[in-house]
Amino acid sequence: MPNRLQFETSSYLLQHKDNPVDWYPWNDEALNKAKLEKKPIFLSVGYSSCHWCHVMEKESFEDLEVAELLNKNFINIKVDREERPDIDSIYMASVQIISGQGGWPMSVFLTPEGKPFYGGTYFPKNSRHGMPGFLDLIKSLSDIYSNKNEDVIKSSEKLTAMLKIQLEEKIKSEKPDSKIFNQALESLKSEYDDIHGGFGSFPKFPQPLLHNLLLNIWNEHSDQESLKIVTKSLLSMAKGGIYDQVGGGFHRYSTDSEWKVPHFEKMLYDNSLLSYLYLDCWKITKNIRFKEISENILEYLNKEMLSKEGSFFSSQDADSEGIEGKFFVWSRKEIFKTLGKKDADKFSEVFLVSEEGNFEGMNIILERRNLNLSSNERKEINQILNKLYKQRLKRIPPETDKKIITSWNSLAIKSFAYAGILLDRKDFIHTAIKAANNLLESNTYKENLLRSSYEHQNSNKKNNSLGFLEDYSFLIDALLEIYQVSGEKIWLEKALIQTEKMIHNFWDENQNSFYDTSKFSNSLILRPSVLQDNVVPSGSSVAWRILIKLFSITNDKRYKLILDKFLSTTSNQISRLPTSHAYWLSSLNMYYSKPLHLCIIGNPKDKNTKELLKIGNKFYKPNMMIITASNNSEANNLDITNKKIMLNKLPTAYLCENFSCKKPTNLSEELNLQLL
Repeated sequence: MPNRLQFETSSYLLQHKDNPVDWYPWNDEALNKAKLEKKPIFLSVGYSSCHWCHVMEKESFEDLEVAELLNKNFINIKVDREERPDIDSIYMASVQIISGQGGWPMSVFLTPEGKPFYGGTYFPKNSRHGMPGFLDLIKSLSDIYSNKNEDVIKSSEKLTAMLKIQLEEKIKSEKPDSKIFNQALESLKSEYDDIHGGFGSFPKFPQPLLHNLLLNIWNEHSDQESLKIVTKSLLSMAKGGIYDQVGGGFHRYSTDSEWKVPHFEKMLYDNSLLSYLYLDCWKITKNIRFKEISENILEYLNKEMLSKEGSFFSSQDADSEGIEGKFFVWSRKEIFKTLGKKDADKFSEVFLVSEEGNFEGMNIILERRNLNLSSNERKEINQILNKLYKQRLKRIPPETDKKIITSWNSLAIKSFAYAGILLDRKDFIHTAIKAANNLLESNTYKENLLRSSYEHQNSNKKNNSLGFLEDYSFLIDALLEIYQVSGEKIWLEKALIQTEKMIHNFWDENQNSFYDTSKFSNSLILRPSVLQDNVVPSGSSVAWRILIKLFSITNDKRYKLILDKFLSTTSNQISRLPTSHAYWLSSLNMYYSKPLHLCIIGNPKDKNTKELLKIGNKFYKPNMMIITASNNSEANNLDITNKKIMLNKLPTAYLCENFSCKKPTNLSEELNLQLL
């Protein structure tokens, strides 16, 4: 008989609806029941494409013996981390304090008041390889809670106090100086794998924010080693199994140091951030391979992750037919049967394929390392890969989580808009605009952003979680990207509207800080304010950066006041752990730099205006803001464009550094030279 999760919309929660565990979603009913019955809470957090979440479900949550013990001794709550990043961040921090590491599935044991007293990640049902068994663990914790309750309460209070210090309290300090960039650079150089690229050994994750910071450092200081680290890492990743050579897009991480064997799930946020990064590398190096990889990523998102309404799904599973990676791997026999000997031989010259395989008797497709293909050779190989892709479509695919997450969609929108103008792909710009409009409609309820929605969901939005700081800040950043690409003021206006909501809902004037949860959200044991960037930037670091951008555009002194106050409360943490705040540092570079503006006066729909916009976007100038005003009256609305006019009634560009402008020009060639 299905449990309470049958009434939820989350793909992850629905995966557990037939478990014998008496699951509750996170809601007042579950929390009140724990207090009324004085039972501890077992909190299990994961997401739909998580391989080890599936393993723990099969081993423990589908097991009658485990379920009986859980149901008797605990109130059991299941949470989708993608829907509730606030719950995830609080209790993940507690698990990291307890065990020194984190991950999913996350397993946390709480008092009836929601305060953690023990936690970990994946537990096998029975003890093995030094790992405690989940069955023994729940017996032991139930006994401890019953017989040593005072000790448990003291432990939970102490842990909660530590969480408040870590996630809520901020120490004011002086602004970081330029030395922080040197500290970050030296740290990244020491962690860099100069053989295979990337950072550390294994498991190895793509780190787009760290690479973005290195590109910023290269841009400011002409540090060639910074650029080399980025380009080698990205090219190495693109040759490995972490990159889906057949279908495009990157898997979540590599289990080895050489990028060969991936953990096969694909995440929208990874691919959105990486496509943008590869485009930046193409702008800088002119290496066509970076352009190809970025375009392939976006084509993959278009083909496999785009809803009919025009928004993007959140992830694809690692498993299909109950086997991890089955959808993505190949036998040599199938490759030759699909391609025929001639194409298969050509394919084998480029990719490593063997009879014995490189992954459980099958082949993960890997490009040979020391191989540089010409443009024509790459086209020929792409045609061969397309044959394999069509064959792969006949297989049973992994499940796609059709959750429409506001923040992750915003990352995709930003990348599609950026790629659209750089690659002259009007279809990409159309995709970005359609997704943005759809997001503002489908993920809004009573004028407030929602965290997520589901395909075709037209009702019951009131039950969806309110948007978090990252949902607002990422969306505003995406809207500003469309504005800089299109020049259409409506996108700036939409960004300003959402910014007012963001400040109203998340800025705390007393604490001089942005919080991750809205002041209208249901209360948890604390209100988190996570500064640290991860694979995805923190909501607060993006909020800070967009205020820098908006102050640059509007000269609104209120934005500057918030910028300065927030920096004073974040500086201490950023200075202590610079590489854990990579997006902050990239933004700090913009904060300290002399203002750089490209002002274009002209109708955005005019082909000459579009040409000037294209030129402005094609140069790697991460601190430059492109501001478009369609006519003289509109130009007077912004300080930076005031008194700037069209020359000879033609769209005109003004390149200004520190508010001192070069000679205005209508000519593409002259603007090119000014931007060099």
